[in-house]
Amino acid sequence: KSTDNPKSYFVEGGLARAEKGIRIVEPSANITAQTDKVLYAKGETVVINTVIQNSIMFDWQADIKITIKDPHNTNIFEDTKTANLSPKGTDNVTASFTLPSSLAFGTYIVKVEASFKNEHISSASTSFELLQSQISVTSNLPFAFTNGSNILSFTLNNTGKISVSSGNLYVSIKDPEGVLVHSGSHSFSIAVGENKTLDIP
Repeated sequence: KSTDNPKSYFVEGGLARAEKGIRIVEPSANITAQTDKVLYAKGETVVINTVIQNSIMFDWQADIKITIKDPHNTNIFEDTKTANLSPKGTDNVTASFTLPSSLAFGTYIVKVEASFKNEHISSASTSFELLQSQISVTSNLPFAFTNGSNILSFTLNNTGKISVSSGNLYVSIKDPEGVLVHSGSHSFSIAVGENKTLDIP
């Protein structure tokens, strides 16, 4: 063993060097997140798809936290998943959330965060819009009603950005003295940009 360098040893014909050490590699990953649509109506389900790309040559397990904030920056959804990452590999996690009728219209922010043993590693975000349906209604009523059955006709026009699959048209008719003679709810569906006529007997 050399007295000048304790890591060097004398061997026949020269010196040999021996070293031991530990290489510490910190977890690293890239994240992409997206929703299955960008425009939603109340009652629809938002599906959040996340792809986690492992940036290192070692396998590790990531904790994935998914949150949604409303237009007032209030947290309305939170879920935690686990991603098992092989060396330089990818994993996919999916979360879903049904939009309740009580939510406000506007822009919602989805944030996905990856951590390892409570240490932040990476994050990504995306957004979607919760829209209000916009249906214009034009009545095509006769000049006068006859005794017995009458047909009430209404023209519906979807001027908004979302289709309506389970709409209801509420109709009430009163006589000249204010007495209610008809009331009812009538279901309809209408696509974006569509015009349709609803005839009510």
